[in-house]
Amino acid sequence: QMIQLADLLIGAVGYKSRGVYTSDTKKELVDVLENRLLIDISQTTLMNFTKFSVLRWTPSMPGCK
Repeated sequence: QMIQLADLLIGAVGYKSRGVYTSDTKKELVDVLENRLLIDISQTTLMNFTKFSVLRWTPSMPGCK
């Protein structure tokens, strides 16, 4: 059950990060998460945030976007 919850949260972060909103249900899930956690899940959270941490990684290799 914990793996399913992790999959749900990772999916919500990925969905919001892509910015392509094709599903009302997924959009509503993202909205509920953000309202409950009081964060924008597409942005990196502060390191001392204990409820839910999002770490955005950007590759620094030439040619990677």
